[in-house]
Amino acid sequence: MELSDLMMQEAHTSRAKAKRNLLLAILMVAFVFCVAVVAYHNFEGWDWITALYFTTSTITTVGYGDVTPKSDIGRLFTVFFIWIGVSIGFYALYSISKYTSSRAEERFGEVIEGFKHKK
Repeated sequence: MELSDLMMQEAHTSRAKAKRNLLLAILMVAFVFCVAVVAYHNFEGWDWITALYFTTSTITTVGYGDVTPKSDIGRLFTVFFIWIGVSIGFYALYSISKYTSSRAEERFGEVIEGFKHKK
């Protein structure tokens, strides 16, 4: 097996792993997001739109401050939600970056292979 074949195989394996991690990150973000919306709806008695709005502004770290939890359980949940939500959000961004770079690496290998066959 040639070095270029090994590199292509490694790039393909890397992309497959990056794709799996990206899917996992998206599922984790969706799960945490849904849990938070339901939690704020129940803990704070907010309507679904307000709970969705607060969850979105919190997980994206915008935090407008116009809607805030008033109950102790809501505030305590928010502390944990911020740490978990932001961490998972950063993991999702990392996964997107890793997938994009692995795809570019694989594509670069395909271009190199194309040049080799034109000789």
